[in-house]
Amino acid sequence: MARSGASPADRAEHFVWLTARVLEQRRFAYHFLDDSARNADAVETALTAYLGEDGGYGYALEPDVRGPVSQPLHVAHALRVLDG
Repeated sequence: MARSGASPADRAEHFVWLTARVLEQRRFAYHFLDDSARNADAVETALTAYLGEDGGYGYALEPDVRGPVSQPLHVAHALRVLDG
């Protein structure tokens, strides 16, 4: 549990682990924690949860657009995740 005297980075990490989706948790681990090679695989694995039967991305990958149907907005978001 993050203490009130914890650093902003510690408070941010605490917030991510308590409230973020698995994809954001894996992205946080990739960018800010050790072992980025293993964490890159974890990001890709988390991203595949949003992959639809048609090969596009859906299932609220972009939280503003809900539903299982693939949308260009979801694909653009997935590409940004993979590029990062």
